[in-house]
Amino acid sequence: MHMGPPRTEDLLVEAGAGLPRRGPPVVLSVVIPSYNGAQWLPRSVAAAFTFSELATEVLVVDDGSTDETPRVLEKLGREHPALRVLTKANGGLSSARNHGIAHATGQYIVLLDADDELLPCDLAGAVARGVDAIRIGVEEVRMDESRRVHVENFEPCSGEAYLQERFAAQRFHTPSWAWLYRRRFLLDAGLTFTPDLIHEDMLFTVEALLAARSILAVPHLAYRYFKREGSITTTVDEHKLYKRVRSLSYIARQLTAYANANSSVDVGWWALQAMDYARLLSVDAPSLRIRLCLFTTECRFFWSYNVWGQYRTFRNTRFRLPLAFGYLAKGTRW
Repeated sequence: MHMGPPRTEDLLVEAGAGLPRRGPPVVLSVVIPSYNGAQWLPRSVAAAFTFSELATEVLVVDDGSTDETPRVLEKLGREHPALRVLTKANGGLSSARNHGIAHATGQYIVLLDADDELLPCDLAGAVARGVDAIRIGVEEVRMDESRRVHVENFEPCSGEAYLQERFAAQRFHTPSWAWLYRRRFLLDAGLTFTPDLIHEDMLFTVEALLAARSILAVPHLAYRYFKREGSITTTVDEHKLYKRVRSLSYIARQLTAYANANSSVDVGWWALQAMDYARLLSVDAPSLRIRLCLFTTECRFFWSYNVWGQYRTFRNTRFRLPLAFGYLAKGTRW
């Protein structure tokens, strides 16, 4: 998707109108894509406006909602005069994120899912460094109310160096909302989310970090993620599971193509994680089309990936060959 020409840095917007007016330079643009998220928007929008003391604009992208979202946003627009509301036909999460980024005016883009919230965080020092991406701390709240924290702390380095270290340690936290991206960097690199793709962060975050010349982390919690029933990643609906398997298969192929064409960063391990995730999902819905999709992808993955050139990756991850070639692996330890 073409993201359009960059907007000027000194624009702000009227309440809910989407029309620019003159104002102080915007530093942070919080983009909230929402589809039928009326019940969560009051919390996420309020949190976005208390996220940072830096000049902030908040954009909610209504992705063709059929619930009370328009009325909720109208009320929120009266409560928060700086709120921007963008309405579009339903196109999915990736499309809504792209739309919000294309209309943002801030120096940095902050992605916030409508059912999550941002936590107050001091970002002035990190933003002043002018890096391409900033890693923020994340608190994950699970359905049983237990919590898990993901916080990193590192000095500026290249995105490639960071990925190489994370992949070697086989520890990589993929959500795109765990990063603040410099808007000019996204535009110059032509980075967008792939439409109609589920688990799109597994691909976008890697692509963004591979292109980033400088990144750093702030060792503070800034994002609270709520894992809930009925979300994309918790549903067991067969049609959605099929789309998830197809998406993961596409992601594995894209990463494989990069692994074969480049030697600077071994993304093969991450491609294997996508394939293993697809296998795991297929257990929940053993329908013929899901199994055929997975089988076909595994065969293509096996033959397209440089097996012998990536022997170390296979050995370290104990990669399992596709079912069609399973007998070849019997009695063999990778």
